[in-house]
Amino acid sequence: MSEIDRAILATAESQENFEDFLSLIEKKYPDPKEKALLLSEIGKVLLDNLKYKFAVLSWKRALVFYIKTGDKLGEAQTYVNLGYAEYFLDDLKVALTYLEKALETQIQDKMILAKSYLNIGNVYSNLNMFEKALKNYEQALAITIETKDKIGESLAIGNIGVIYRNIGDLTKAVKYQKEALEIALQIGNRAGQAKGYINLGDIYHSLEDNEKAIEYYKKSLSLATEICDRTLQSACYVAIGDVNVTQKDFEAAKSNYRKALEIALEIGDKSTEAACYSALGAIYGNLGDSKKAKTYYEMALESSKQIGQAGEIKS
Repeated sequence: MSEIDRAILATAESQENFEDFLSLIEKKYPDPKEKALLLSEIGKVLLDNLKYKFAVLSWKRALVFYIKTGDKLGEAQTYVNLGYAEYFLDDLKVALTYLEKALETQIQDKMILAKSYLNIGNVYSNLNMFEKALKNYEQALAITIETKDKIGESLAIGNIGVIYRNIGDLTKAVKYQKEALEIALQIGNRAGQAKGYINLGDIYHSLEDNEKAIEYYKKSLSLATEICDRTLQSACYVAIGDVNVTQKDFEAAKSNYRKALEIALEIGDKSTEAACYSALGAIYGNLGDSKKAKTYYEMALESSKQIGQAGEIKS
């Protein structure tokens, strides 16, 4: 990490300090184009370090200057960035609004269009609106094939596989996930490989092949650890914990959920935090420890209250 990156992260400890830092940047650089670029880059540093809330603050300011200077490409990319960050902040309604605005700019940049469709698909998938999710993933896939974007193609195919798993077509789900994984292996994309393995683990868990599920989850966890993808690491621990519960190995499940919880608390992932507390509550309930179960359920409820979940998106 560079000294500049460390300085940016040091300011992202409180919203007030960070807003003051951004204001200083704006005063120091009078050229609005330069302001937009700097604020955008600051947002990327924060995103890379999972500081989603602060990335949003920086990109919102960048957006003002992109609009002011008539930079449609910068405007569209910033809408995509904002949508991506809001998705991870669990504010799905706001995420969808930003991503649709990216499309409304009517720019012809294929990469931005593909990212928009992929992220819109993610929002709809999260809302269990699978038909709409599939439509957007297929639009993204068509663009990535046209532009020979193998990373994007693998991602779109994998996401389509997730949708087929969610609607119960496990044969198609396996086909798409293996195709996505094959592309990721061909191009040496370890992030894509890690996603492919966890997605295959999910399918085999649905097929009640617990040994195969854990095998794939562990492969994903190993790669996620190598590439320092803390979000995926946490997801792997949750997934392994879920299989442990199926096997009634509650001690192993508790250990894995606690590992996931530790990461979720570290990176501010409230959804996973709530899920882990709830899972731990269920385990203690099964073990007959109602006092501990109640404590964990209350913690899950408190975490859930802090999530800006947008449930009111109509189909």
